[in-house]
Amino acid sequence: MEAAVNGEVQLVIGSLAEQFPLIDGGKLKPLAMLSGQEASIGDKTIPDALSEYPSLKQYLPLSQSIGFAVANSASDDVKNVLSEAFTQAMASDTVREWADGNHYVISGQMGDEASKTFAKLESVFAWTLWDLGAATVDPETLGIPKP
Repeated sequence: MEAAVNGEVQLVIGSLAEQFPLIDGGKLKPLAMLSGQEASIGDKTIPDALSEYPSLKQYLPLSQSIGFAVANSASDDVKNVLSEAFTQAMASDTVREWADGNHYVISGQMGDEASKTFAKLESVFAWTLWDLGAATVDPETLGIPKP
């Protein structure tokens, strides 16, 4: 975001949550959402990229994800306690109000579902950077499947 604001790059991809203050302050101009739905900031509507460019559907929708991870080797008891705590937190008014006020979407994904989401993010971003010549390591050598 800093590089875009400083004129070092012309385009950045990020979540609405992290871009919101810069968009609201007139420092960044939103072009499109990659999440499969349009968004609004005040009187501004940010269009959905999939509607404009249907060929993107092979890669999208995508949204940045913020998560909490625990090692696969952790016991089921530990995973269950953490899952219950996060489920309760996500259901609370405090967390929902904070998420809404900061343009976050609470998905509540856990386990295999969350792993699939993060694997898709990794694949799309790694291969896009490789195809653009911006990555120096071939994702295939890291075992990252092509989307």
